[in-house]
Amino acid sequence: RPLSLKRSRRALAVTATPEALASLQSHLSEQSIELDFQRDPERGLAAFRETSYPLLFIDVRLGREDGFELTMRFRELPGLEQLPIVLIDEHESNTNRSAARDAGAALYIAKPLRWEEIEKPLLDLFDHAAIRRYRRFPARLAVRTDSSVGNWDELTELVARGGICLRTRRDILPGAVERYRIELPPPLAPIEVEGDVMSRATLPGYASVLAGIRFRSFLDGGEPRWIRVIEALALRSERDPGSRASRRPAGPS
Repeated sequence: RPLSLKRSRRALAVTATPEALASLQSHLSEQSIELDFQRDPERGLAAFRETSYPLLFIDVRLGREDGFELTMRFRELPGLEQLPIVLIDEHESNTNRSAARDAGAALYIAKPLRWEEIEKPLLDLFDHAAIRRYRRFPARLAVRTDSSVGNWDELTELVARGGICLRTRRDILPGAVERYRIELPPPLAPIEVEGDVMSRATLPGYASVLAGIRFRSFLDGGEPRWIRVIEALALRSERDPGSRASRRPAGPS
């Protein structure tokens, strides 16, 4: 299969009234961003067992549970502590704006949504390469690419919901788009992904380099399997704080 020209982009909105966000959905679609909806907070949380959305919209008013509480619940999901969350209010409120900030929201916006005012901050949340959306965890998983010399001759150094930090001896350069087959712990089958090479860092004294890879898409429906691996690593890090990811360069988002 040929490599994709563009990285797939999706967002999730947790709202009791999806029809009220039809305009937002239309504008995002024009930017090649697909907006999925969940009406129920529990289903919104469950959706992240299948897909790692890079941006999340939450209505402040959701019925029995408000958006501030749900934002904090999302922050408790394994590996999602830094996910950008946008809270949408029915009316502008300084009190709610402050509560959104305290809950960890990256942006607070109020209806009626004016695209000309929110376009830049929203697209910045999508496109800003420096935003780290998912926590990284140390893990050595075997990787194979079309350029690999042998079987499983490259290893991950760090992994996250959105990508990997790859240790390789190849001449890998930022800007490249590659296909990767990543071996998962048994009994899980390997996954195949396309990824953008975002960064490259040399290791003094080593022949290998570290490359930060951001996933574009999962080619075999393997994203739920990948999320299971990340969740297991997150639980392990909670039991053993010494295993938390280091602050190395070239890590995935």
